[in-house]
Amino acid sequence: MVITMKNMKMATIITVSVGFISLIFLALLTVGVGNNVSAALQDNAIGIMTTALEGQSSVIEVYVEEQGVTLREFGKANAVVDLFNHPGDPAYQEAAQVYTERFYTGLPDWEGVYISDWNTQVLAHSNPSAVGMVTRKGDGLAPYLQSMTSSPSGFYNGGAFMSPASGQLILNLRMAIFDEKGKPVGLVGGGPFLSSMNVLFEKLEISGLENMEFAILDATDGVYTYHTDNTLLVQPIEDEDMLAVLNLVAESEDEVASGVYYTADKENIIAYRYVPSINLTLTMKASMDEILDDSRGIRATTIFFGVLTFLMTLLSTVVTSMLITRPLGRVNRAVNELSDLCLGENTDILPYVGKRSEVGQISTSVSMLSYTFRDIINTLGDCSDSMNGCSAVMQKTVAALTGCTTENSDATAALSDNIHITTQTIQQVNGNVAEINQITDESKEANAHRIQVAGEMMADTSSRVDALNEKTIQTERDIKTAMSYLQELTQINEKVRTIQDIASETSILAVNASVEAARAGEAGKGFSIVASEIKTLSQTSTNAANEIYDICTTMNENIVKIEACFEEIINFIRTDISGGFANMQTMAGRLKDSMDEAGSELERIAEIVHNIKQEAASFDSIVTRNEQNVDTITEKNRITRSMVAELMALIEKNNSIALGINRIVRRFK
Repeated sequence: MVITMKNMKMATIITVSVGFISLIFLALLTVGVGNNVSAALQDNAIGIMTTALEGQSSVIEVYVEEQGVTLREFGKANAVVDLFNHPGDPAYQEAAQVYTERFYTGLPDWEGVYISDWNTQVLAHSNPSAVGMVTRKGDGLAPYLQSMTSSPSGFYNGGAFMSPASGQLILNLRMAIFDEKGKPVGLVGGGPFLSSMNVLFEKLEISGLENMEFAILDATDGVYTYHTDNTLLVQPIEDEDMLAVLNLVAESEDEVASGVYYTADKENIIAYRYVPSINLTLTMKASMDEILDDSRGIRATTIFFGVLTFLMTLLSTVVTSMLITRPLGRVNRAVNELSDLCLGENTDILPYVGKRSEVGQISTSVSMLSYTFRDIINTLGDCSDSMNGCSAVMQKTVAALTGCTTENSDATAALSDNIHITTQTIQQVNGNVAEINQITDESKEANAHRIQVAGEMMADTSSRVDALNEKTIQTERDIKTAMSYLQELTQINEKVRTIQDIASETSILAVNASVEAARAGEAGKGFSIVASEIKTLSQTSTNAANEIYDICTTMNENIVKIEACFEEIINFIRTDISGGFANMQTMAGRLKDSMDEAGSELERIAEIVHNIKQEAASFDSIVTRNEQNVDTITEKNRITRSMVAELMALIEKNNSIALGINRIVRRFK
């Protein structure tokens, strides 16, 4: 009867435990599924809203780019170019005004377009009454112009702002006009209405978020550029949540700030994205109730099936536990016999032994445990006898080990002294090797410096020899040229001989003329006088030619001497100067080669000394490790002596344990 109560208690415990665990698991499953579904729906809604905002921002950027293309086309027209090429010409100014008004007629969504000079005086405007006005003055002029010149194309998008003329939001677009030299001479500008973009957003719908609110915020003027509720267009932003979104955008360091904002009451979620090209922030606001509406049905279905599963699990657990716990009575009796130290074979659990069920496994374990206990008792008896014999042998071994430990301690002390002496010697050797290594390094540095100086001297000598050779060649050329000029002077003698011949012939002609004049009588007197003058001139020319001939003869002799001097100069430059520099270059090369060989020898010596230093350091490290090992051996000897003492105590304890085992073995039946 007692066993039955215990079995019933175990079945109850199993049923309650399984039911409790199932209940907790199903509750957690229900909560987890609900939370995961809610989170998934929320993430899905956020993803959809973020994707929609990215798409809308792309649409806006495309719209802004199209407006920029329109302004660029306006600024590239011939009327604009001609106006700046002919400043102050009324005809070109009138043509530009006509072009501006005609171009504006094709821009129904623009507030206006204009042309102004570089000082922002309006030269042409879609509104003729604005011609002549100045839009920027004083401190505001420089940043206004800088915004365009800092752009590679001269185009500047100033973003959205509230127009003082129309009271509507427009884009502030302007572009600089440059002359052929790249200097800005003027600008064109215009402002498309942002309301023209609203058509792009009116058909924005998101499945599952039919009540979603889409809005575009202008932080500069603090108004709604667009809102699903048309009554809020161009109205001041008073919603605290929208103002909080603008603060997040202002505090963000990203150029394109985007994210999600939860309202203070957690009932709404706002996705936002900043569009820097127009300085506006796009927002989408959705209700959490609308986002999580589908999750409520899923949560209710999960709870229903969870309760049904719990009831089915509880019922099956009761039935199963009752069936499982019935054979445990026999197993319990077998365990009680073991507790009474009865090691005989129990026949009640034999039908369950070897079965794969839990009861079969327990029965198999109890049967094996009885068999194991019987084997252990027999083994313990044998071990007790063996331990008694081993204790005597261990006592003898410990005595021998004690003697060996004493001898090892003495030998280790002597070895430690020898190693200490060796360490001091090696340290002295290391010091000497370090000094040799330092001297070798200094010699290497000095020799390297000398090699560098020798190399520089050799390079300098080589350059000087090359320069001298060039100058020698040039000098020979100059001397040969001068000698050719001197040779030309020798031709003066031939010219002088020609003059002498001409003077001689002239003198003969003068004599003949005098004879003929004498024959002519009175009529030839005048011709006689001319003939006489010609004869006198011929005589003078002959005398001058003779003097020139004498001078040229002397000069020719001097030219021969000069040529000889030039030849000696050339031979001196070739033989003495060039040869001397060539010998100097050869000697410098030999000196550098010798110093290179000495440097190589020093490198080998330094390498050998460095190797010796490394070997000495390695040997020093080995000796240091030996000292540490000796210390370790000494410590091991001390530990060994301590262990010997402990071993002796264990031997005594072993003897007492053997006696205790014998007493335990005798207790089993």
